[in-house]
Amino acid sequence: MKRTARTDPHAQAAVAELHAKGLGRNDIARQSGISEGTVGNIARDLGLTFDRAAVCAPATEAKRQDNAALRAQLIDRLYREANRKLTQLESEKTERWPTLVRGEGGIEETRRLDYIPAKDYAQVSQSVGYLVTHAARLEAVDNPTEQAAVSLVSSLAAQFGIRDN
Repeated sequence: MKRTARTDPHAQAAVAELHAKGLGRNDIARQSGISEGTVGNIARDLGLTFDRAAVCAPATEAKRQDNAALRAQLIDRLYREANRKLTQLESEKTERWPTLVRGEGGIEETRRLDYIPAKDYAQVSQSVGYLVTHAARLEAVDNPTEQAAVSLVSSLAAQFGIRDN
């Protein structure tokens, strides 16, 4: 019978030893000079597994928590920006509205109007709806019951003629 790496006792011992040290299949292959496929076959013959779920689970959970924290910061920023834009719309009575107009020679300049032009009002209102809708969607990622709130916000936005881009 021809001896192969799979049946070689030295190869089997090397795979078993490196596996016991916690190395994965690819690392064992690199260190031992045995092909990855053969390492996998020897491990299977010896009843060894390369289940990395237990090793990866803590790292995966840490990454999930980091992403949740980043989402929370982003949600806060989105709501703050929506609030800033609403405040901007409400300030039309106390402040003059800045707008760009083309002056002499086609040069743009800022002028302040005593009213908010309809186009500007619609754009700012639409951006408020966009910000609030997307903040609510991000909240739903970490709390699936928030999905109902997203539907409510979308419904309200539609009633006010605010499109969700």
